[in-house]
Amino acid sequence: MVIIDSILTVKNLTFGYDEKVVIKDFSLEVYPGEIVCLEGSNGAGKTTILNCITGIVNSYQNIYIYNKPVSENRALIKKISYIMSEDCLYDYLTVGENIEFFKTIFECDEKYNENVNHYLKLFNLDGYDSVLVKKLSQGMRNKLYLAIMLSRNFDLLVLDEPFTALDQSTQQIILDSVADIVKSQNKAVLFVTHIETFKAIATRVVHIDKLDDEFFRNPE
Repeated sequence: MVIIDSILTVKNLTFGYDEKVVIKDFSLEVYPGEIVCLEGSNGAGKTTILNCITGIVNSYQNIYIYNKPVSENRALIKKISYIMSEDCLYDYLTVGENIEFFKTIFECDEKYNENVNHYLKLFNLDGYDSVLVKKLSQGMRNKLYLAIMLSRNFDLLVLDEPFTALDQSTQQIILDSVADIVKSQNKAVLFVTHIETFKAIATRVVHIDKLDDEFFRNPE
């Protein structure tokens, strides 16, 4: 019998802000080939969970990549590509300069450039290399950001509501791309979205309940 290690393991994660507990004893495992959707009402802590997993907030103690604790080796976070709801592009760099900057930051190989060019053509963004990012429309920025983050090296793709500002044709491209990445490369995806079309491709849905007001007033 072949035992497959989880890419991501979260063990009893508890986290809060300003003495208010947002997440209590949350656990999750994500395996290669899975597309996992986090579902819950506003304020349930979905984005906070993603921020803990990806190191945006410092809560490494309960996060494991391939069963190795991230708290002992933060470089493990590099195996995750996190597409947030807002991009992290640099306004005063050109499209081409942003692409090369993130290639360096993520320590990507030449396959990265091939992948980026592939997505730029799909998004009708080829030919914009010398244009400053601040001059792009919001839709074009979103597409550039997605092209970069989908093209880097990763084992787990994490997405936090990146689809809402995209037109339907681009949404479909992302939907098809995510499904293809999982199937052809045996990667995994963890995402939050309110778009039912994207929920439909999930192999598993994890529901998160919002903590009640009494618990917020008296966190353990």
